[in-house]
Amino acid sequence: MADIKFEGWLGHGPDSVNGKMEWGSFEPKKWTEDDVDIEISHCGICGSDIHTLRSGWFPTNYPCCVGHEIIGKVVRVGKNVNHVKVGDRVGVGAQARTCQQPDCPECSSGNDSYCKRGLVNTYNSEFPNNEGKSYGGYANYTRTNKQFVVQIPNGLSSADAAPMLCGGVTVYSPLRRNGVGPGKSVGIVGVGGLGHFGVLFAKAMGADRVVGISRKNAKRDDVLKLGADEYIATDEDQDWHKKHAASLDVIVCTVSSAKMPLTKYLNLLKRGGEFVQVGAADGGEFPDVSVFTLLMNAVKITGSSTGAPWEIKQMLQLAADKKIKPWVQERPLKEANQAILDMEEGKARYRYVLKTQECAEQESSGEKGSEDSRKPKVNPISIVQDALADLHSLRQPLAKKFSKKNDIHPFEDASSLVFFSEKNDTSLLVFGSSSKKRPNSLTFARTFASNQILDMVELHIIPETFRTLSQFKSRKFAVGLRPMMLFSGTAWDSPVANEYTILKSFLIDMFKGDTGSGKIDVEGLQYIVSVAADEPAGEDAKPTVHLRLYLLDTKRSGQRLPRIELEEMGPRIDFRVGRSQQPEEAAWKEALKKPKAGEEKTKKNISTDIMGDKLGRIHLGKQDLNDLQTRKMKGLKRNRDLEGGNGVDDKDTQKRQKK
Repeated sequence: MADIKFEGWLGHGPDSVNGKMEWGSFEPKKWTEDDVDIEISHCGICGSDIHTLRSGWFPTNYPCCVGHEIIGKVVRVGKNVNHVKVGDRVGVGAQARTCQQPDCPECSSGNDSYCKRGLVNTYNSEFPNNEGKSYGGYANYTRTNKQFVVQIPNGLSSADAAPMLCGGVTVYSPLRRNGVGPGKSVGIVGVGGLGHFGVLFAKAMGADRVVGISRKNAKRDDVLKLGADEYIATDEDQDWHKKHAASLDVIVCTVSSAKMPLTKYLNLLKRGGEFVQVGAADGGEFPDVSVFTLLMNAVKITGSSTGAPWEIKQMLQLAADKKIKPWVQERPLKEANQAILDMEEGKARYRYVLKTQECAEQESSGEKGSEDSRKPKVNPISIVQDALADLHSLRQPLAKKFSKKNDIHPFEDASSLVFFSEKNDTSLLVFGSSSKKRPNSLTFARTFASNQILDMVELHIIPETFRTLSQFKSRKFAVGLRPMMLFSGTAWDSPVANEYTILKSFLIDMFKGDTGSGKIDVEGLQYIVSVAADEPAGEDAKPTVHLRLYLLDTKRSGQRLPRIELEEMGPRIDFRVGRSQQPEEAAWKEALKKPKAGEEKTKKNISTDIMGDKLGRIHLGKQDLNDLQTRKMKGLKRNRDLEGGNGVDDKDTQKRQKK
């Protein structure tokens, strides 16, 4: 490829934060085979950029090109890079690389962003081995180590994904590490660029109650629109710390001010609650707190930085699956100086994202950018066939696939399915069809007893998000293993049988495999089947269901229990539930009957030891040794004769003694 000229907005001193960055060229790090070159399309503006430009946290090594919420297209990869390829849409967050040593407590436990030995930031850092200086994303290109380069999921726009790479994961990580989900109440202090992500992610993770906390009432409507359940204006609501005392499990504080009412914030926590500080003021100032506040309430104050690559991937996938839409405002890259000034004045609602001129020209001319280039080009006719082939692959060697086209309408006439069931001695069938009225449909059916249909459910695949097993380049699980199944969403918990409870039963039957042996793989589970249902938008709306399969990978955690990482292996199928046929009550009871298990006949005097070896015990009657027939040997005969005093010559005895 042609040589790349690296250019960007450079800060040459602390005054550059006042709209005085200058466009110019810079020398990227030396190329190694562990590197990736990225043509930048979008870059978010983060508060860290402003602190760094003015040397607010630490002295900045000028000239400096800031920006660590980078989205772009891969244009070059090293020989040692195998998780991305040229043309992929990728992102880079606040860190570029770490020491990656197996004996590093942080890197080996999945806490890469806390590495003390060799952490290199995306900008204003030096790479080891004299490779050069790191430059950020207010530029046309960037070069970085492969470690923190992540793929951006389909369904997530580049403008939305960019600010998640630092701002998003900064609040996602402490929420995840504190187990935010059903049963948890969360407070977000400071609802700005970071804080609005906190509200979005806490709700997406299923928290029971999310409270936005800010000084004034000006943001109340915005915070409630983001999904918060309550809003507290600390300067205007009287006795707010008493009214809401001991009501929150976790508070994530994005405010970077030494004047915040920390003691009152801690009063909002339940016993054992945690206050996590993620905002950082210039100079690192923090409010004073009385030790008795901590002792009397058993609360904790902790801090959190950004996140490891695996957390960033997990967050991006959650955002894509839950369709999280951050509040961003796109600005041309050429207006970077003015955007920094507007950010300082608090005009952003709630994140600014810079986009390059090339990206803007593509959008204005209607051309597809790198975001669309990663969308799978799936032929609508082949979607059903691919889905059936993948389901067949997942159930090998217990499944059988038929490819002949049959004019079958299961809900009108199920006799053909009954025929297939009887001929192939199976009780679970999946039939695929596609028509103008019912496109991309899979029908699950079960039979029992005399091969009559028990129940059926129809699924309509959403083609825009469908990805086949082969489109995921990750390793696959061993054939014949049973997975862990995870059903999330209230749709599965209905006390009354409906299409979702039927579907849940179908999927469990499909993936459970042979249960006769009762044994499990000694190495533990190898993969997870996740089936998530969106929350219904209305009484008549049917939620979308998301089917995902993940490989389990155990990593060193520095503790007794290993850290678990998930890697999506495919297929990825989103669908809506269509028609269903519930079983008749009498048929259902008949199908659930279990044959009486015959009592196992015990065999006397036979047992099995802990190693599985069979042991037998033989009983003999009383024996009279005098009546036993023994073998007559000459030696024995001679001894008896000697004792009797006859039958042996003394000369013979002497000869034997001489010998």
